Amino acid sequence: MGTYKFLIVLVLSLIVFFNPCIGLNEVVTNICQKTRDPQFCLDTFKSDPRSNAVRDAHDLAMLALSITDLKIQDNMNTFPEIRKKIKDQVSLHRLNVCQYDYRRAFKGFREAYFQAEKSAYWDAMNTVANATNYVIECQNVYRIGKPIAESPFAATNLEVVTLSGLIYSIISMAAA
Repeated sequence: MGTYKFLIVLVLSLIVFFNPCIGLNEVVTNICQKTRDPQFCLDTFKSDPRSNAVRDAHDLAMLALSITDLKIQDNMNTFPEIRKKIKDQVSLHRLNVCQYDYRRAFKGFREAYFQAEKSAYWDAMNTVANATNYVIECQNVYRIGKPIAESPFAATNLEVVTLSGLIYSIISMAAA
C-alpha cells in the first residue's frame, strides 16, 4: 500500500513539474488562448505570481498594464548608465528623445491602468495606442537621420509594442 502512495505522489509531482502552464490559473490560460499570440501571452503571465489571482479579463488587463508599466520603469532606469557611455552629440540627442518619449509612455500606460480600473475600456485602449506610439518614436529616432544606428532599447521597445497588442486584445475581451 505504501508503494502505491509513493508512486501516486511521484506521478503527480512529475505532472506538476513538467506542466508548461504551471502557475497559471485556468482563466489566464483560457484568455491567452483567445489572443493573437497565445504563447507570448502565456509566457508573459506564467512567471508573475499575481496571475494566480486573476478572475476575469478585467483582472488580466490590469495585470498586463502593470507588467508593461514595470517594463517601462526598468528601461527608464537604464538611461543614466547609457548616458555615461555616450561620447557624441547625435547619440546624446537620441537618448534625450527616448527619455522624453519613455516618460510620456510611462504616463500614458499609467493613465490607461486607471481608465481600465474604472472599466473605461475604450479610453484605455486609446491611451495604450498613444503611449505605444511614444515607444515607437523612441525606436524611430535611431532610424531617422545619419548615422542610422541600432537603438539600445530595441528589445524593450519591441516587447512593449507586443505587450500593447496583448493589452488591446485582453481589454477587448473585458469590454465585451
